[in-house]
Amino acid sequence: MLSLLLSCLLHRDPKLVRRIGSATALEIRATGIQYAFAPCIAGFVISDWEGIDRITSPPHANYTYSIYAAINAGIDMVMVPFNYTEFIDGLTSLVKSNDIPMSRIDDAIMADHNSEEFIMSVGGQKLDSSVKKPYDICFHGRRNHALIAATLPGESKGSRIEIQEEWTKGSVLRPGMVLLKNFICHDEQVEIVKVCRELGLGLGGFYQPGYANGAKLRLKMMCLGMDWDPQTYKYGNKRVFDGSTPPSIPNHFSKLVTRAIQEAQSLTKEEYRECNVEDVLPSMTPDICIANFYTNNGKLGLHQDRDESRESLQKGLSVVSFSIGDSANFLYGDERNVKEAKSVILESGDVLIFGGESRHVFHGVSSVLPNSAPKQLLRDSYLSPGRLNLTFRQY
Repeated sequence: MLSLLLSCLLHRDPKLVRRIGSATALEIRATGIQYAFAPCIAGFVISDWEGIDRITSPPHANYTYSIYAAINAGIDMVMVPFNYTEFIDGLTSLVKSNDIPMSRIDDAIMADHNSEEFIMSVGGQKLDSSVKKPYDICFHGRRNHALIAATLPGESKGSRIEIQEEWTKGSVLRPGMVLLKNFICHDEQVEIVKVCRELGLGLGGFYQPGYANGAKLRLKMMCLGMDWDPQTYKYGNKRVFDGSTPPSIPNHFSKLVTRAIQEAQSLTKEEYRECNVEDVLPSMTPDICIANFYTNNGKLGLHQDRDESRESLQKGLSVVSFSIGDSANFLYGDERNVKEAKSVILESGDVLIFGGESRHVFHGVSSVLPNSAPKQLLRDSYLSPGRLNLTFRQY
């Protein structure tokens, strides 16, 4: 089981790595774990039998990349029936070279535990997972040429992929909801990723949030300006579980929000010529930003953003959402009904604004579309596989 192997890597014990590697291949089944408490399996993302071999075509053509892509995409448990020593050697090498960050290792071990005080015992050693380390949304350290080649197929070293700098004029999806396609240019996207990574590795950075019933959200979250607690559905000045203060919203993020609202209001004015645009799509000054990072298996159920102040909600002050990285299937509707909800694909660089009568719309992410991020964005930002989403609100 991968989670046990990862705990060994934390201890840097080669003998224990080999010991657990043998158990991975020969002794442990997903339905009968012998060396860990049963709660640790709940919510794990498990690969199919020899599933990661088939990431490449033909299967097993670049096993190092298969390990790299699977772990960074969010796989927590890998079914390795035969080539377990190759898996152990490859994973160990990728961790040592920082191509797979230690934060990803910690995340796999702690994924979906019902208690922050969960302790796993392996081979007589104990791993205390009560301390949450920030999640790294980017690759870092030495980047293997084979990994780059596999991530960006068909691109020769040093070549530059053509970047679409012209943004396609947006559209009004419904009264008070506007989609601006490719509004955030390439350089701005790269800068947003780099700033979010830097903030995300510090105090108040990315972590996996959970609800009061113990269920975990299928994303990583960081709050800027004010903290939002999914267990109480309330905002505060400090994060409850570690007492950290949320970082401030960078000034250039706020300026980009203002530009997006102005453009959306311009489109709204064209669509509804007789309207007072502030009634249909009100302006706002963001003092809250919730940054979510979805790995390729991430999703978010239909919900309403209704935890801001009564004044903000009554005025219908707009919510502004940035999408960067892999595309997502975004759902929205007037009721919490997936079958009745409408959908739109949000791509990297898109901005979605909803306010006024659409302020309380139900919305969510049903799926992330793997390998859909612009290749040059990945090359320039080192963003890991997945989708970075920033939503701005005024409390």
